[in-house]
Amino acid sequence: MSIVEVAKRAGVSTATVSFVINNKPHVSPETAHAVWKAIAELGYTPPPPGNRRGPRPGKVTIRRTNRIALLAWGLHRSVLYSPVYMDVLHGVESALNERGLTMVLHHLSPQQQITSESLGGKVDGAVLFTPEENTAIKRALRIIPCVRVMGAVEEDNWCDHVSYNNDMIGGFAARLLLEHGHRNCAYLGDGDGVVGTRGFAFQETLNEKQVTVTMFGSPNLFIKTADFHQVNQDIIRILVDRLLACSPRPTGLFVPTDMLTASVYLQLLERGVRPGVDIEIVSCNNERAILAGLHPQPAVIDIHAEAIGRQAVEQLLWRLEHRNHPRMNIVIDPALLANDTALPQQ
Repeated sequence: MSIVEVAKRAGVSTATVSFVINNKPHVSPETAHAVWKAIAELGYTPPPPGNRRGPRPGKVTIRRTNRIALLAWGLHRSVLYSPVYMDVLHGVESALNERGLTMVLHHLSPQQQITSESLGGKVDGAVLFTPEENTAIKRALRIIPCVRVMGAVEEDNWCDHVSYNNDMIGGFAARLLLEHGHRNCAYLGDGDGVVGTRGFAFQETLNEKQVTVTMFGSPNLFIKTADFHQVNQDIIRILVDRLLACSPRPTGLFVPTDMLTASVYLQLLERGVRPGVDIEIVSCNNERAILAGLHPQPAVIDIHAEAIGRQAVEQLLWRLEHRNHPRMNIVIDPALLANDTALPQQ
């Protein structure tokens, strides 16, 4: 694998790929997005800076501190440390390390005030993990460039935002089940919020093909406290019983997160129903630590979490040089994977 293949996939020159991975300032965010997307799709790993051809990039010296804050506000700690968020974190950390920048990680509860002290002193900018926009965050961080990662993308964001293309996910799941001949399908997951939109797209795509879709959801799918965030197994048990009671029983199922998929597998197996044999399941997020325990593993939609983290750093470094440009939303397109092989996307 080389940057030649990355350049071909991204539709750019090899020089442009080199500029992107070496963080040259004259590459637009759109071009950088296309390159990082190609890198994620191909599974290419850029060599360490010291092993790359051409001038070796040194530490970023134009910054005043060379410190970037990674600020998690309003998230349960268990969510922040879930596999999908850890992949984002790894992408942020790797991209910063390659540029000689220091990451300052802070996890704050909604009750904690955000101040310069809470950021560990002065930083050049911040990558934000926050489930929603907040006036306190805007006020505290208005003097430094910020890029928000993950979550719903809004047109009127107060700062740049890098996330996954949530609108495509449900359509991918629907088309895979259609390709495999399923005419009676179901969705089991949240009925609202960011994840819920995946279910709506799934239902809409199948309805256009006159395929039966049964939606199973509950507002109480997760148990949330100050200390943990986990699947409500009692609710999953009820929803799986309802699914299996359908006549005819659905043969294709979309579950919008890997955490839920693992719970659904357990409930199906306890009832003698074989995932992947009696019912085909499509999952989402590509959290390998969770999927590794499922046999057979389901098809999964990869949101490219690590690439999102890397792209957030690219956007933040670009923003540091272009503070007066309009705010930007950047979405990373997902990929549909099955048996470790990308399936054709229609």
